[in-house]
Amino acid sequence: MDQLHQLPNFLENGDLLVDTNFFIDSFHNPNNFAEFISTLKKGNVEIVTTSFVKYEFLKSKTIDVVRKKEIFFNELVGVVLPLDSETEKQIVGLIEEYKQYMEGVSLVDLILGAFLKRYGNKLFLLTRDHKDFPTNVFDRMHVFNVDGIRDIKTYGVYCYGCQKTKTKCGFEDNIPF
Repeated sequence: MDQLHQLPNFLENGDLLVDTNFFIDSFHNPNNFAEFISTLKKGNVEIVTTSFVKYEFLKSKTIDVVRKKEIFFNELVGVVLPLDSETEKQIVGLIEEYKQYMEGVSLVDLILGAFLKRYGNKLFLLTRDHKDFPTNVFDRMHVFNVDGIRDIKTYGVYCYGCQKTKTKCGFEDNIPF
């Protein structure tokens, strides 16, 4: 749990694309994630995602739960990135890069990967779907564990092109949204 409270330097004042599993885990275990979310806010980290993640997270059996999840989502997320033509252009090339690792990758994760590819070292992804973001395509920049009562969840922070370009991962330029 202590790893959650230490924000990697490269995330400070940056933009963090968040996958569905983080919303699910933090919604169901708010005490385990409250301090980490506070750490993100203190580090001036903008939480961003896509509408695909939003709707995947909102899916529930009752409208009451949907409404609670929507309030939770809206409190956390600063920006919902639109799937525009520039991001769409990245998808086919990304499928080619995945090669044999494409099997089982969800459409939502492919779209998240396309956002990472589009914005390069200006955008990072927080996920625990490690198999859907292979390190021959993406750079895993940081890993941390979240202790639960019955399990341990391992999250990774991914980037596209941070190591390959040998540039410092950072946010010299803001993402234009």
